[in-house]
Amino acid sequence: MKKTIATLLALMMILAVLPTGIFAASTTVTSKLDMAELNSHGKGNGYTWDNNDLIFEMTDLDLSTTDDFGLLLPGGSTVVLNGDNTITASRYGIHCYGSLTFMGDGTLTINVNDIGIRSVGSLDRENLIFRSGTVVINGTN
Repeated sequence: MKKTIATLLALMMILAVLPTGIFAASTTVTSKLDMAELNSHGKGNGYTWDNNDLIFEMTDLDLSTTDDFGLLLPGGSTVVLNGDNTITASRYGIHCYGSLTFMGDGTLTINVNDIGIRSVGSLDRENLIFRSGTVVINGTN
């Protein structure tokens, strides 16, 4: 019992002297992410892009740009939400050239001046599908 307590105290002392930046350092992405034009896989701070399956997975993504668009995706894409994610853009948070599906256990907050999620596609098809996760859109207009 004494060894366990001594080990826990030693571990706590080591963790106390480590710089806090060594743990989940949050970095803001400051330019739009254009996966619609990217013809390969992609990876950055808080996201991965699977070009074969058209899956954009975000994990604690902080995307804040003055560009008109935050995230551009090709039609048929799926956004997987993990953790707390934020997209801030001038006009459109997400623009998809066709159907778009959301899933995952995380949240996404979109802050824009115009349209939070724009899905351009056929009127006779489901263009925007929410399977799971939470999406909140804050607009000024």
